[in-house]
Amino acid sequence: MKISNILNLNIKKLKVNPKKALFLIIPVTVLITLSIIISSQVQNIKEALSSSVFDTISNQYTLLTVQTEEESFDPTTMFKGESSFEQSKFSSVDIANIESIEGVKSASLQKVIPIQNISTSDLFPEKTVSLKNLSTLDEETASLYTTEDFTYTKDNPIPIILSANSFTYTYEDWSQGNTVIINMANPQAEVPSQNGQRGRATIEKTEAIEYTKDNLVGRTFAISFGGLDSIKSYTTSMDRVTRTITITKLTDEEYNAKIEERKSAITKYWDYDKISTPITYTFVIVGIDESESSTTNYIPESFANVLMNRYISNEINARVVDEIPTNVLNSDFMGITYNGDELSPSGFGGVISQIGGRFEERMGQSGVIPEEGRNVSASDISFSAITIPGLVIDINSDDNSVVGTLDNPNIYSTATKYANGINVVLSSITYRSQVIKALNKAGYAYQDLGDLDVFENLENTLETVSNAFLISFIVLVASIVILTMGKLVSESTREIGIFRAIGMRKKDILTMFISQSILYVFIGYLSGLILGIGLNFLSSTFVSSWFDSFINETVSQTFNVVNTVEENIFTNINWTSILIYSILLFIISLIVSIIPSMSASKISPVEAIKNE
Repeated sequence: MKISNILNLNIKKLKVNPKKALFLIIPVTVLITLSIIISSQVQNIKEALSSSVFDTISNQYTLLTVQTEEESFDPTTMFKGESSFEQSKFSSVDIANIESIEGVKSASLQKVIPIQNISTSDLFPEKTVSLKNLSTLDEETASLYTTEDFTYTKDNPIPIILSANSFTYTYEDWSQGNTVIINMANPQAEVPSQNGQRGRATIEKTEAIEYTKDNLVGRTFAISFGGLDSIKSYTTSMDRVTRTITITKLTDEEYNAKIEERKSAITKYWDYDKISTPITYTFVIVGIDESESSTTNYIPESFANVLMNRYISNEINARVVDEIPTNVLNSDFMGITYNGDELSPSGFGGVISQIGGRFEERMGQSGVIPEEGRNVSASDISFSAITIPGLVIDINSDDNSVVGTLDNPNIYSTATKYANGINVVLSSITYRSQVIKALNKAGYAYQDLGDLDVFENLENTLETVSNAFLISFIVLVASIVILTMGKLVSESTREIGIFRAIGMRKKDILTMFISQSILYVFIGYLSGLILGIGLNFLSSTFVSSWFDSFINETVSQTFNVVNTVEENIFTNINWTSILIYSILLFIISLIVSIIPSMSASKISPVEAIKNE
């Protein structure tokens, strides 16, 4: 018997008695509908998580910043001309060790540029922003902060990644008059600063500047490097008896006198206009680091060498004497120090020596501070030092004594680089736990404070739902087909007998029931496909609402930066999963329907008619 004839026969049977067919069509419709909704929404939730959360935090969690332990201060060495800090900085050796760990893509030192007075007035109207922490970044690490090119090219704007925490400005608050008294014994007695609100116990106030990231990224602006420190427009004194601090604003005459005093001291050794004029470069913002803990701004490593060469050259070219006396270096004039190995931002060791000498004069031979010295304010033992931008002071590494000035503008590029931190870029966020264990085993103490459990739990839950439904789908399809077709066969015994009596062969009976099963499954499949696509679209609103609630109530409590997602992402159909479910449906139906069909083909026509 031809297949077409058998198919026409099954269609007629469906028309005559559609109720029997519904026992198979309806369950298949429900299963296909659920498979479309579940597989599509699981995939949509994963994509929404990736878009709103993982893309946002992937930079944060594939970047580990390993820090050295805090430098310990030893006051007993303070007056011996010795360094009072024990340093355990990182070097290129540590970079090699960390890069050998599996899962580490790259590692680089967090090298702070030893330049003071870095600022810009171009970013925000009438506000000067100081970029206090300027560090270098390699292109590999920069890719975690920006998708833009981070390569330095001569004569082009230099790429820079700014920290949002740098967007602050400082001003002096003299709203209470030219003299402010702060009672340290009774802080509550402090006079309110503005609008009746209490402020910091100082004249200098700092406020954050509101900004829009999209308006800043891609913007070019100028940054000034160097120049002389600003002179404070006030004096501070403390009465130890009453424990009050008095802050007094300088008059214009007093302020100008301080400027002239500094100018007079500088012009002995430098051209004042040259040394007081900062150098300027044009930058382009390629990224904003909005993490709460970061205060570092990043420039390309290759540009740091160019910047430092010009910075140091500017000081050398500004000199008006052949040699600067060693007794004024790290005393009257401060700068960068070089100990034969590395450059340091300031000559702290020499400063300690100077302070120590003054204390020793007070202490005398007995080693005890005299009575009158016990009530001396901090300003009595301090000194007025002028920071000269670009000045490199050569010191003896053994005792921190000053050797002289170092007149090599390329010293930054040739000096050994040390840092208090290392940026470690992971090959993938999945290596995070493994790398952190390896870092601690290697002696680089790193405490993982990242809370990724909420994401891992959600991903595991979604994966469990997918796998559980897939297994349930296979079991249910097999059970429904075999039970339904078994029932149809048992109810069609007389029909089978008649067909056999009129000459239908066993294989025709087998084919008839298999094709009947596939026909009913196909009808259920088409119904489920249409219904599933429609219900998936309708359910998108509810899933989107749940997702927003989940993000706001869980993720946003842990991670501050979360992108919003469009509701239409939840209307997407996971066609790949639907294809898999479709193939499984027809393969299982075909295989399982053979069992009751085989039973039907074995029924004897005589026995079938007799039993009926």
